[in-house]
Amino acid sequence: AGSNGLASSVAAASCSITATLGSVSGSTTLTVTAATLVSIQVAPTNPSIALGATKQFTATGLYSNGSNQDLTALVTWSSSTTAVATASNVAGSNGLATSVAAGSAIITAASGTVTGSTTLTVTAATLDSIQVAPTNPSIALGGTIQFSATGIYSNGSNQDLTALVTWSSST
Repeated sequence: AGSNGLASSVAAASCSITATLGSVSGSTTLTVTAATLVSIQVAPTNPSIALGATKQFTATGLYSNGSNQDLTALVTWSSSTTAVATASNVAGSNGLATSVAAGSAIITAASGTVTGSTTLTVTAATLDSIQVAPTNPSIALGGTIQFSATGIYSNGSNQDLTALVTWSSST
C-alpha cells in the first residue's frame, strides 16, 4: 500500500513491467541506465604552497543518481603551466602536484569530457629559521670564535647567511 507500482532499479538493464487485473494486463519496458558522471570536484580548492613543496589533490566524481566516488586514481591529471607545477599520473602518486617555480597553475582532473580544476599558487620559499653554529661554545677570556648562520627555508633548502645577517650580543 502506498508504493504499488513503484519500481526500484537494481542493475543497468531493460525489463518488462506488467500490470494485471483479472484476465486483463498491460505492460511497458523499463530501461535502467548506469549513472553517468556529471562533474568532478578537485580538492583542496585554490591552495598555496612554497617552492619545492608538493600538494596532494583528490578528485571526487558526482554522478547523475546523486552518488559520488573517489576518482583520484582513475582520472587523468594535468597542469596548465608545467613550468610552475607538474601533476602526477603515476600509480600511487596520482594527483600529486610538484612545484617547479613561483607562479600559478591550473590543476585539472579529467575523465573523458568531464573535467574539474583548481588553481595552485606556488610562492617563493620563505625563511623559516636561522641556525647559529657552533652551539653553546665556550672560549677563554680574550679569545675569539667564528660563528656561522644558516638559513632554513620552507622548501627544505638551506643557505649560508653568515655575511647577510646582523650580528649582536646580549651583553
